[in-house]
Amino acid sequence: QDTHLCICVYMAPADIATLFNEVQAEIEGQHQQLAVLDHEIGAIEQAVRSGAAVAAQAEAHKHSAQAAFMAANSELTALRLRAAEEKAEAAALWEEVQAVQRECADLASQEEALEELARSTTARRKAHNERRAGVERRWDVE
Repeated sequence: QDTHLCICVYMAPADIATLFNEVQAEIEGQHQQLAVLDHEIGAIEQAVRSGAAVAAQAEAHKHSAQAAFMAANSELTALRLRAAEEKAEAAALWEEVQAVQRECADLASQEEALEELARSTTARRKAHNERRAGVERRWDVE
């Protein structure tokens, strides 16, 4: 069996009033602390909501940045392909230029040969004409 011990203390009414006032002041102090804590909790909740909004915004920016990166990467790949095509075209054109230069060199060489042939033909014709003129003069003299 439980036994309860009850201690009775006599207090004067002034002491009871003082004790009541102290307890009431303690309760009011705790109410003020609760109000401060409620305010702090509200501020923390607001900070959490703001942080969540910032995180959502950051996530949206991340996705936007990823999309921009992928688009830029795709454009870079296209530019590299175009540059490779243009490089191949430039190489082909350079080959054509070199072929034309070789043809020009061949033509210049042929032109020199033709000029040399023309000079030697002219010299032979002149010599032939001079011989013929010499023969005709001999005939005239005889």
